[in-house]
Amino acid sequence: MIKNFIKKIKSNEWLKNIGILSSGTIIAQLIIVAATPILSRIYQPKDFALLALLVSIYSICSGAITLKYETAIMLPKRQEENEAESIFTLTIFSSIFFGFVLICLYFSISENVTEYIGSSISERWIYIGILTGILFSIQATCIAWFNRNKEFNKIGILPIIQNTTIVIIALVLGYYTVESGLLLAQFVGILVASSLSLLVINLFSFRYSIEGMRYVAVKYKNAPKYLLPSNLVDIVTQQWPIILIFSFYSAEISGQFSMAWRILVLPMALLGAAIAQVFYQRYANIWPNLDLARSEIFRTWKFLAIIGILPTIAILFFGEYLFLFILGDAWGEAGKMASIMSLMTFLRLITAPTASAFNVMSIQRYSFYFGLVLFFARPLSFVLGFMIGDVYTGIIFFSIFEIIQISLYQFVLIRQINLYSSA
Repeated sequence: MIKNFIKKIKSNEWLKNIGILSSGTIIAQLIIVAATPILSRIYQPKDFALLALLVSIYSICSGAITLKYETAIMLPKRQEENEAESIFTLTIFSSIFFGFVLICLYFSISENVTEYIGSSISERWIYIGILTGILFSIQATCIAWFNRNKEFNKIGILPIIQNTTIVIIALVLGYYTVESGLLLAQFVGILVASSLSLLVINLFSFRYSIEGMRYVAVKYKNAPKYLLPSNLVDIVTQQWPIILIFSFYSAEISGQFSMAWRILVLPMALLGAAIAQVFYQRYANIWPNLDLARSEIFRTWKFLAIIGILPTIAILFFGEYLFLFILGDAWGEAGKMASIMSLMTFLRLITAPTASAFNVMSIQRYSFYFGLVLFFARPLSFVLGFMIGDVYTGIIFFSIFEIIQISLYQFVLIRQINLYSSA
């Protein structure tokens, strides 16, 4: 019976691809998980707050400078391989060009930005954050290329290399009490992973030209037209909590929040990203077969719900005690915050991997509409909390707004499939 079960899993391409991707991601995240109780005792909440701020900077930058053309790498058919190569090259050039535009832009407004976020983070780390954004966008473009070619083993090994590098450097620098050790480790880890991802792609064999890049830029204009604004708004609003808590309260409270979020997104980091890659590849192939499309979405939701239910229950009821026991005496507040956000992050885990269906179905405009609402709703949560004088109230509002948005977003997705079938 066991042999037949294993044989069935191996013959199932969906499970096999997820297994390859998730095994690398799981190993990479387990490295972080194993190191976190040590790092949480070496570094203070303020250090994790500064790390979260650096992550916010490079996440926003990397989300903007590709113009989201990397999402179109999957779309050309196999007989249009030169188109895919042109999209890849266009995205790399876009990342480098607009990345340095951002560096120049920040140079001209650096005094105002520093005044807003405070002097807790050195100005040089803002520049390094933008540079990290360029590297991160290059890595994301390479991952999209690997996904197109079903080279899931390469996607799986990258996070292992990156996180291993980050942890080793962070531990060494922490041992020697080097200032900004967490930030430096993050930068070097992404630099190593991005460089390796480029090295394994034979760019010299690509068939591309200026004219070819101009052609695909116009053909896949929906990426910058719809996906870029919605994705950028979504990334900015995801980073709003860290930025606003850092500004309204203190680096200490911001560090507590960032640790809570770091733990809560572990299930998503362990499996969600891998499943998202496989879902996108499969959904692009089966669309517009409506029955298969619905089945793929519901299967993904069900699988992730089973994975996430037990960790969610544990954090919901025992968050503070778990954080104190695992991370140390300094992290009780993070456990309280995690308990409040546990149901919201559970729904994010289930539904986030299927968001790429909007791209495949060419209904990206809905992503923009929802993102625009959240652009105001998420900061409003923490503004209300600040007005009341309680960060926990802000987190409660944040969780409620997010649950409503997630539910409506998935309703629109299924409704659009049903409307397509009746058209």
